[in-house]
Amino acid sequence: MCFMLALSWPLTAVTLASVPPTIAISKIYGNYFKKISKRTQKALAEATEVAEESLGGVRTIRAFAGEPFASADFSAKLGEFCRQNSIEARYVIGYTFLYTFLPMVITVLVLWYGGMLVLHGSLNPGALVSFMLYQQQLTSCFGAIGDVFTSITTALGAADKVFELIDTEPGLAPATCDGHLALVNVNFSYPARPERQVLFGFNLDVKPGETVALVGPSGGGKSSVINLIERFYVPSDGAVTLDGFDLGDLCPRWLKRRVSLVAQEPTLFNRTLRRNIVFGLEKTRGDAAVAANAHAFISQLPHAYEETVGERGSTLSGGQKQRVAIARALVRKPKVLLLDEATSALDAESEAIVQDALGALMASYTVVVIAHRLSTIQNATRICVIEKGVVREVGTHDELLRRKGAYAGLVRHQLSAMSASSASLLGLEDETAASTPTVGSFGG
Repeated sequence: MCFMLALSWPLTAVTLASVPPTIAISKIYGNYFKKISKRTQKALAEATEVAEESLGGVRTIRAFAGEPFASADFSAKLGEFCRQNSIEARYVIGYTFLYTFLPMVITVLVLWYGGMLVLHGSLNPGALVSFMLYQQQLTSCFGAIGDVFTSITTALGAADKVFELIDTEPGLAPATCDGHLALVNVNFSYPARPERQVLFGFNLDVKPGETVALVGPSGGGKSSVINLIERFYVPSDGAVTLDGFDLGDLCPRWLKRRVSLVAQEPTLFNRTLRRNIVFGLEKTRGDAAVAANAHAFISQLPHAYEETVGERGSTLSGGQKQRVAIARALVRKPKVLLLDEATSALDAESEAIVQDALGALMASYTVVVIAHRLSTIQNATRICVIEKGVVREVGTHDELLRRKGAYAGLVRHQLSAMSASSASLLGLEDETAASTPTVGSFGG
């Protein structure tokens, strides 16, 4: 630049005339391109998610001949990604054309104006040639800057989520945890369907050592409560607290060590049973497997705890997978235990053993259980009946039966269904109609 000024300041001024419009165009382009890049990344993530779900559920897809539908879903998501990618490519091409074409225009102007200066004797031909060489070097530098700017803008659009995670402040990690859970005036709707509210001013207080059972019709909001306690989702309004601390203020790793979940459909990894149970801890604790009634069947396997379970636990039965999942939850010795129909996949004998084991352990845990069997919930400290996102009734099994409200209706309906089913199977309709089974299931 200094050499150019020394040769001819008028030609230098003409050359620098391209800088302001280039900066303005780059600013506008950067703002738009960042938004487009984010949309492209989102479309790619959605397409990848559909592909992952299809591969994970390939057996179900094949069992129901759903290949055309799975292919159509993936094609639709992939088509949206291609559309967004095409828009992004057009912006890149347009910007590339501008920052390539503009220097060419400046070069032509400099050559024309420099020629005029030479004709009028204001500039000698050698100086013009030297200036043009310097000007070409400067132009190539501007071109390289344009390429770098495009790459940086693309990276910024894709890295927004990473920056959000980096900017997240480390959460609190209290020295002790009693396991006092509370949901205070919680309103909640899932991000995928924000217009459909699931919980309405929901309140629930679970004191340390209590076992609270959540029952009610399907779609009432029971699983949503578990999802909020697990911090899978954030409430729209209100707060979910543990020992008085909002879950959002706590360190995620600290929280996951104090709150364990046994889901209705356990997920196992293609690793050994030992690694599936400890999953991040240093050593296996045999008492957890015993408590979950898993130690006996694990010991009978050829490699015991070193047996590989296959993809998603394909080499184990449903009941065995559930018992491994229970052991994985207990091995961490959490303060809060969340059971989402944790014994539903077990046979009657295994369920009875696991229920006895859990019953002995629950005294030291705060337990929130979603259950549909009376054998699971009738001994709970409190039973919470949830309908349409609100708490309808709270009390013990006997208290709620005496009130003859929603809970009593659910029990009566299920016992009637169980009686009719048993009578139909045994051919004893009159005798079983008067019977009262102690184990049933209700809700959803």
